[in-house]
Amino acid sequence: MTRPASRYLQGFNSLYQQKRVRFYAQIIATLATTIFFLIFAIKPTVTTITQLIKEIDDKKIVAARLEQKIQALITAQKTYISLETFLPLINEALPSDPQLASYLRQLEALSRQTSLLLTTLQTNRLVLKDQPSTNQDHFTLTLTLKGSYSNLHLFLSDLYRLRRLLEITNFNFKTDSQAPDSLNLTLTTKVYIFDQAHVSY
Repeated sequence: MTRPASRYLQGFNSLYQQKRVRFYAQIIATLATTIFFLIFAIKPTVTTITQLIKEIDDKKIVAARLEQKIQALITAQKTYISLETFLPLINEALPSDPQLASYLRQLEALSRQTSLLLTTLQTNRLVLKDQPSTNQDHFTLTLTLKGSYSNLHLFLSDLYRLRRLLEITNFNFKTDSQAPDSLNLTLTTKVYIFDQAHVSY
């Protein structure tokens, strides 16, 4: 009776051990399967989601910048509309080409109006045609006038009243030994041109 009982107990123990091993094997297989899916299935999905989130953030930044540009364009359009009536005056003050011939005519007329003798007139480069200069926002103009001090003063005042934008960079008065009441005035000026190459958008 003892031997069959012990055999029964041994069989039960071996069966229990087999079930225990099978249970642990199932847990290990489940864990291995889970790890496999984490590595080969979930990880690419997480990577894709991360990339999509980054793309969305980048697109939000681009959209914000585009919105800023749109607002800037709207503001610029409003400013343009408000200044549209002044555009002819602005074009006269800062033309897109030298317009040298017409400007020289204005200077000659101004010298006659102020009873001055225009003795010399020269530019840094001879502009035969009214074409825009490449990468140049001005040209240099030097002129010498002869007359009384009061007339020269009047010429300078009227010169700044002309619509063309200019800057006097140098001037020099000299007396005339042959005409004590007359002075020679030499002016060097920068006459400005609208240079679109230096405009940033």
